[in-house]
Amino acid sequence: VSYESRSVAASHRVELARCVARCRSHFAAGEAQAMLDAAAPLLCPHDASRFFLGASLLALFLPSHGDAAACWLPAVLRLWLSCGVDGSAEYDALWLGLLARLAKDAF
Repeated sequence: VSYESRSVAASHRVELARCVARCRSHFAAGEAQAMLDAAAPLLCPHDASRFFLGASLLALFLPSHGDAAACWLPAVLRLWLSCGVDGSAEYDALWLGLLARLAKDAF
């Protein structure tokens, strides 16, 4: 039984996302493949809510510093183009945010 209000739970999710954003630059280069492997069970195109959760976790956790993107960029582009929800602005924004972070970190 949870006694948290929705606003407290939302606040916790925001703070966890901020923590991940600060920590992901310290992830080892080889961890990107492990993250892709861990998210794979969630990336079922027949269940849109699970797929969106898996894609969201990847967009949040995947490192974008150094050469880390060489491992995950082809897989992410395949996911975006082949398994996505057509016409979903939220889905496109998720991947565009990840690619924007990659571009920012690369230059």
